[in-house]
Amino acid sequence: MAKAASSYESLAIGVDIGGTGTKFGIVDRIGNVLFSSEISTRGHSQVESFIDELHTHLSMLIDKAGGTGRMRGIGVGAPNGNYYSGTVEYAPNLPWRGIIPLAKLVQNKFQLPTILTNDANATTRQLVTRYAKRVLIENTLADAVRFFHIDALSSSVGFKVDFDMALLVLASGLYRLMGRRMRGYDDTQARQIFRDLIDMPANISISEREVTVRFHRRAHLPIVLASGLFEKPIPVPWWDGRPLRLVE
Repeated sequence: MAKAASSYESLAIGVDIGGTGTKFGIVDRIGNVLFSSEISTRGHSQVESFIDELHTHLSMLIDKAGGTGRMRGIGVGAPNGNYYSGTVEYAPNLPWRGIIPLAKLVQNKFQLPTILTNDANATTRQLVTRYAKRVLIENTLADAVRFFHIDALSSSVGFKVDFDMALLVLASGLYRLMGRRMRGYDDTQARQIFRDLIDMPANISISEREVTVRFHRRAHLPIVLASGLFEKPIPVPWWDGRPLRLVE
């Protein structure tokens, strides 16, 4: 099964391991399963041979979806899966006994971030989609934490943890809103939006009537111009009513 996806869009992989068979697919951010397939679980007495076959079949889907560079990670669901340790522990309906470090084995094979969980109360399609979307959510949060430096946002403020999280959500949301206005940036991480579209040289002029930011010409400036942000001044309440005007 295949559906069209934007060439800019990040994708994730969902894998649902059952006692008889394993189904897997590639999912976009809103939950569309773009490609899917399945292999036998029961036919592998060793987990290593199972992962080898999974890698062979899944690699073909990854190539169809645009390559490893578009994949944000892999979400795996398995019986008795432990999210915190990444292990499958004494699963009675799998052919592998004992404690299996499944998340580590899959991550090493595919060279992609991998999470493991267990959710038996859903259809296979729901599971594949859910596991893949968890990867996208966790990677988005991880990138935001790294970019916005959550451990330093509010310095020594007493309510540091709650305030940091509020600032993180606010900053991430603002970047997401800006990215949606820029052609080709609706699914881009905050650090790239900052690097390409915000961290630009400019001259700032402050007068009694307005504050003007005049940008220097750069490769990505036409994308900002096409967004409509330059069309009219933006009133800023804490500047005594003076508007912010963006010009090229």
